[in-house]
Amino acid sequence: MNNIGLVMNMVLAGGGVALLPDYLCRQACQEGRLVRLLPQWQAKQDPIHLVYPRQQFVSPGLRAFLDIAGKTLKTWLA
Repeated sequence: MNNIGLVMNMVLAGGGVALLPDYLCRQACQEGRLVRLLPQWQAKQDPIHLVYPRQQFVSPGLRAFLDIAGKTLKTWLA
């Protein structure tokens, strides 16, 4: 499937096992709704890029978005 939210819902409904990102399933694992099957194994982490057109000056709105997105992604991926 190409919809991670749908995969998550199917797994929560008992539809099998899946490789899910930690940020998406962390709460369900803490609540006991999901169980990590291979705790010693971790998938390769791919980088996340925020891409925007090159410009001499970054607008305050874009700067605010980049700052918030960076902090949020660091929290999710920690």
